[in-house]
Amino acid sequence: MQQPPLPICPDVMSKISLILLICFPFIAASCYNYGYYQHPMQSITAYRNIPLKSDSLRSATYLSGSIIGGVANHSWRDEILGFSGSIHRAHVLGDLQFHYGLNGTIGKYRASDYSFHGLFQFENENLNPTLIDSLNGTKFFGSYGFGGGINWVKATEKVEARIIGIEFNWQHEWDNDYHAFRNKLPIDAANLIDYRRNYSSIAVTSEFIWRLTRNRGGYKASVGIMIPGADYYNTNKDKRKVYPGFLSQTAHVEMGKFLYYGQLTFGYRVANMHVGINYRLR
Repeated sequence: MQQPPLPICPDVMSKISLILLICFPFIAASCYNYGYYQHPMQSITAYRNIPLKSDSLRSATYLSGSIIGGVANHSWRDEILGFSGSIHRAHVLGDLQFHYGLNGTIGKYRASDYSFHGLFQFENENLNPTLIDSLNGTKFFGSYGFGGGINWVKATEKVEARIIGIEFNWQHEWDNDYHAFRNKLPIDAANLIDYRRNYSSIAVTSEFIWRLTRNRGGYKASVGIMIPGADYYNTNKDKRKVYPGFLSQTAHVEMGKFLYYGQLTFGYRVANMHVGINYRLR
């Protein structure tokens, strides 16, 4: 004989309802759509090789190139793919190292749409998905700029410690599809829109390099912040100013005149990875 279903205790139902009531605001808040359209060079910095303090080489010139893949915007909904090339000069002077150089970057930014939101997905009051969806798609971008830095170095027979360094990066975005896309969006169409062509950042770095049997391996960490202009605001009601920061980690190995590296960077509403090569000319 089939047993009748057990009744659910009213106290249990009350507790379940209370839990759902408490959790719902957090679930709903996490499912809001936001829009953040920043400069394409946000948090993109290439690795630059420098001669070791223990080397007989005091100065060197390098060519470098890297492939960049990344994601951006809220929930990393947009995609970035590009190539960066540069030439830089590096010097060793006692316990100090200097580097400076020029670079250029080309790539594409795929602005995805907001057309389908699904269950528990909402629009916030600072987003115009209809306008964005009418303009989005694959947008090409390009920039050029310069950068440099200085390190304080201590070395042993096996390890070189670039204990602390300061690096500066400046980029200028030329006329391109992605810049035009951002300029077509009014300030209240998304939560943050960077209309500028110039991007600059400053970072504090630390790096360790180990001498292997025939080659060298190293690890570098960087913590930086974008230097925004007066118009770099989050367009929510409070109009608060935004200072986008980033954290970068680089692993590399040097073989003769070639240095190969991989770099992973997480920034404000953006993440990217570099795979690149530095080649020493002389």
